[in-house]
Amino acid sequence: MTALPAGYSRAVRVGSGAFGEVFRAREDAASRWVALKRLPKPGEGKAEAAALAAGLPCLPALHSVFSAKGADWICMEFVHGLPVRELLDAGLETAEAACVAGGVVRALAMLHEWGAAHGDLKPENILVEPGGGIRLLDLGFSTTRTARGGSAGYSAPEAGTPGIDPRRSDLWSLGVVLHEILTGARPSPGERARGWARLRAVAADWIPAVEQLLEEDPARRPPSIHALPSVLPRAVWTESAVERVSTAADRRLAGLLGREAEDMVRRGRSREALPLLQEALDLDPDQNLSLALLPRLRMDEGRSRRLVWAAVATVAVAAIAIVAALALGPRADESYVPLKMAPELERVLPPSRAAGNPAMPLREGVGRP
Repeated sequence: MTALPAGYSRAVRVGSGAFGEVFRAREDAASRWVALKRLPKPGEGKAEAAALAAGLPCLPALHSVFSAKGADWICMEFVHGLPVRELLDAGLETAEAACVAGGVVRALAMLHEWGAAHGDLKPENILVEPGGGIRLLDLGFSTTRTARGGSAGYSAPEAGTPGIDPRRSDLWSLGVVLHEILTGARPSPGERARGWARLRAVAADWIPAVEQLLEEDPARRPPSIHALPSVLPRAVWTESAVERVSTAADRRLAGLLGREAEDMVRRGRSREALPLLQEALDLDPDQNLSLALLPRLRMDEGRSRRLVWAAVATVAVAAIAIVAALALGPRADESYVPLKMAPELERVLPPSRAAGNPAMPLREGVGRP
């Protein structure tokens, strides 16, 4: 586990990638949960921090930026939700997929309007909140002047080309993400030639937008994303879909807490693991990992108590023995001479007794003449 700065506790890793590790932690002074991002290189988070500081609803709110433990850190709002990747793995209904897709478009439009590019748009970096809101996470190259890259399978063909507005490259990534959200898979090279068959089968209304976004030539893509939200199909979250996302988000966080607690127990830190385990079970009372850890935690606590009581008992017995020895031992005004140093006693005892003969009776008047 990465050593966190002072003033933060109960940390659990919730994400990691090329642009840093992210922990969910308790900011002790402010008594709030935050997301702490440890940047891989000094100064790399300036552009992202600037975007977060703008207070856009599509991004987590920025709390602070500082250096500690030999690294730069961004402290931001912890957003409880579910990555789109996990929603895709679980399976999305058509109406739910349309809701997520529309939310992603509107979130990216908001970021572009402010003047920043995301730079690494993919399902792992898009979070769906329990109420259906969309947040963009882990901005890769926000506000840069060149399309520098992204993740394989989502980066635009012109990635790395100087002079290309990175927001145009974001539009390509958006097209890939939308196709994956709506169909469950990224578009293949021949998708356009086959008439967008998979997209036509589940969300034909989205074809014009996706087709424009996935133009090979960035100049042929829409000049901006701002016009897209007004022409996209509208969808509304159902109560059951919101509940499903909320439950899944709780279970995801409970799983992260449970795994961290398990690691702590393994390292002999059961006392630190207990609050994580309690929170995990509050979020998901049926979580198997946390339930399985409880007996181990109780055994560790019981063993610790037994060791403490054993130590206390040992000290108490030793103290009693010392007191008894002092109480029963010779007083200062009495003369005491050990048997081996008292020759007069040797003369009083018969020879066999003096020699320690075990056959000699101890009762007076009984024995050999």
